Amino acid sequence: MHSCVNCIHFDREVTSSCKLPHTPYVGSREALNYCDDFKMIDSFTRAREEKVSNAKLRWEALWKT
Repeated sequence: MHSCVNCIHFDREVTSSCKLPHTPYVGSREALNYCDDFKMIDSFTRAREEKVSNAKLRWEALWKT
């Protein structure tokens, strides 16, 4: 459970996959790791982020030439 993909600061679109600029590299973001800034993401937040991401992909696909 304590991995980057389960954290509210995780973002695949950011270079280091973390929204916080001062976090050190911890290896695989899917594997178990330790970070002082880790905060568990809740299911409602994750669902909202996925909905926004899907809408963005559909919007870009609509206007792609």
